[in-house]
Amino acid sequence: MAADIHPAAARLLDMFRVDHLPEHLQAVSRPFRGLAQQLAETLTGPEVTRALERLWDSKNWAVLAAASSSLEEAPAARPPEIGDVVLVPVDPAENNGAAEAPAVVTRVWSATTVNVRVLHDGRDLPWRTSLTYREDLDGIEGAPAVWTWKGRS
Repeated sequence: MAADIHPAAARLLDMFRVDHLPEHLQAVSRPFRGLAQQLAETLTGPEVTRALERLWDSKNWAVLAAASSSLEEAPAARPPEIGDVVLVPVDPAENNGAAEAPAVVTRVWSATTVNVRVLHDGRDLPWRTSLTYREDLDGIEGAPAVWTWKGRS
């Protein structure tokens, strides 16, 4: 027999919506929604509210993990476009000690080769041309011919 859903549990159930997420993240979130609904409908007591809070936290971590995984697939899934922000290696002496800087894509030659305008704290905003995609920027400090997706290195 289904228990009446406590108002606190009902409010928490509303937080398990999936319609605002992209389809691939909805697939990760839906099982949590189903389990939350089942717990709220079959159990009673303050422990249910606590269980739903922890389940919501777990759902958020799982969705974040799935979103991070999709970022790792970004270069294969989507080629760069004019206006995208990417990262390029820069001379740390010209960028307040940072070894990389954001850059705006100004021309796309291929799915892995672009021209960019580097945005850093130096005196000028240099152009870089024919940069080739690379998974990370580690160990290539100052190398002018590579770029990576923002948030990947």
